Amino acid sequence: RKVRYKVRKRKPSVRVDKQCHLGRTYEDFLEYTAANPDVPIVEIDSVEGRKGGKVLLTVFFRNSTLMLAFLRDRNTARSVTEVFEWLYETLGHEQYCRLFPIILTDRGSEFTDPVSIECTELGEVRSRVFYCNRSDQKGSCEVTHEFIRRILPKGTSFDHLQQSDILLMMSHINSYTRKKLNNQSAHRLFSFLYGDTILPSLGIQEIPANDINLTPDCSKSKIKLLLFGIYPYAGVEVTFANFAKTLRPPLGMPIFRRGCPICLYANIPADNIQFLCKIKFRFRHCL
Repeated sequence: RKVRYKVRKRKPSVRVDKQCHLGRTYEDFLEYTAANPDVPIVEIDSVEGRKGGKVLLTVFFRNSTLMLAFLRDRNTARSVTEVFEWLYETLGHEQYCRLFPIILTDRGSEFTDPVSIECTELGEVRSRVFYCNRSDQKGSCEVTHEFIRRILPKGTSFDHLQQSDILLMMSHINSYTRKKLNNQSAHRLFSFLYGDTILPSLGIQEIPANDINLTPDCSKSKIKLLLFGIYPYAGVEVTFANFAKTLRPPLGMPIFRRGCPICLYANIPADNIQFLCKIKFRFRHCL
């Protein structure tokens, strides 16, 4: 008797613009960068957890090796556009154009709406999107994904995670010193190139070297991540009671007011955002 297997049904990937690669190929990218050699390049990609579950959008800055990551409910072109719209609103036109002049990505279905990334709602061009042919053409981004896989091994579901967990994870990864950066961290190099205010506004903080954790226990870490500013994408909510129980401020630090956005991992409500944005300090942990 002959055994036959039923042909599996495959869901076709939804592509917003099937002709999106025209004029944006890797050859076009090489030609454009040759004409503009000093323009910084950003690589973007997706990191999947469980199939059909939440997925990460990663944003890698070649000049500093810093990586940002954003948790999305679905791996769609619309979810990618929403992240870049949030970045544009948070950074402002001038700073956004300075950080994202060239974006290089792969040909995944989630990146098939380049016009929404390249242009504002008014049609003003803010960046250029190009597509690579092979993963090794944005190899640095793929290598940095290995740090994420140390904390979230392949096959791990992201469904239980929140954006605050991703911020903590990326703060640990970006604070890790690397030999190729002359024993500096990507966080410090990015801050040197672009200033000290951008990363805190995006929810990324520097973790002390002795506290860096690149294992699956990172998301359970008791290290508290300071938030100097407003980060609505994280949906952070914090209570003063939880904060007061777990942290001891350093000598000379004024008493914190109730409802301030002190840290991502203590559950503070972010409605009363005042204070702390103007104050930069380091505190000791009493854990």
